[in-house]
Amino acid sequence: MLDLFRKTVMAGIGATVVTAEKVEEMMNELVARGKLSSEEAQRAMNDMFSESKTEYEHSRAQTEALFGEMIKRMKLVTQYDLDKIERRLAALEGQAVHSAHNPTPPTGAPQEGAGASEEPKPEGAPKKPVADTDPKI
Repeated sequence: MLDLFRKTVMAGIGATVVTAEKVEEMMNELVARGKLSSEEAQRAMNDMFSESKTEYEHSRAQTEALFGEMIKRMKLVTQYDLDKIERRLAALEGQAVHSAHNPTPPTGAPQEGAGASEEPKPEGAPKKPVADTDPKI
């Protein structure tokens, strides 16, 4: 499909070049016959080329919008989308590497120097006895 589009655009560009040459040839002929002055012919050609350029830019914008919509509908990934994903992945990988080199204890885990040498007790295990209530002390 893109190849067909490319061929169509190239044909349009080719037709524009041929048309520009024909317009210039025709204007030169009118000047030679005395039907137009060279200034009038130059002004007419400039106006035509200006209109042609404006129309080309308008068509190009419409074509880009059409292809953008087609890409969205087909759910294709654009280069912009891919670059965005790659940047996000690189950032996440950087965070993972940083975390591996600087581990932080999970929330609720004892900090160093704050009873870190104690073994964690299973859930439901009795708490450490207080000295004045413990019958074994």
